[in-house]
Amino acid sequence: ESSNFALTDPDYSLFEVNMMETEMLEGLRNGLIGVKAGEECEILFNAKYGYGNRTFGIIPANSALLYRIWVVGVSNE
Repeated sequence: ESSNFALTDPDYSLFEVNMMETEMLEGLRNGLIGVKAGEECEILFNAKYGYGNRTFGIIPANSALLYRIWVVGVSNE
């Protein structure tokens, strides 16, 4: 908020991510490489690695995206 970021989802929920999924944003995929179970990370990337110049739902075109992630577990399956 101090950086003028709009916090759009105050509801934190658990979900599983498949790193091979082609639908995942490039910035998020790159930011998750090498994370380990139990780690907490913040992944910030610009629009080039997110939605670019497209509006996506309530996310305006050319938006930087910030994800705060708590890694519960990692599997090679």
